Amino acid sequence: VARWYLQELGGAQHTGRLVTLATPHAGTAAANNAPTALAHALRPGSRIVQRLAETRHKARGVLHTAIVAGADRMITPPASASAIDDAVVHWFDELGHNEMLFDRGVYARVTEALALSDRERGQLPR
Repeated sequence: VARWYLQELGGAQHTGRLVTLATPHAGTAAANNAPTALAHALRPGSRIVQRLAETRHKARGVLHTAIVAGADRMITPPASASAIDDAVVHWFDELGHNEMLFDRGVYARVTEALALSDRERGQLPR
């Protein structure tokens, strides 16, 4: 949803950074097990997944950090969470999908990714 906003709805012009946690940038095979519209959109190779890959250039100015749970069973394969061009990617091999929410290392990476220098503060939209 965040990438759709940035790339398809013009949100990139209002956004300086995006941090994603265990996000299926290339889809997730786990979505093949559910008959819902959301699951269909999250399947590898779906129209939505393809569209986001094709229009990535629309959000090139947004600094993106992707955090991957290496033992994720929701985002399968876990490498899907790293499948985004020009993102800074951090892998946490031992963590599962929900464990990321409680891990101090993940928290530190999110905090680091969102920290703005004084120079950057003046450049970002309000």
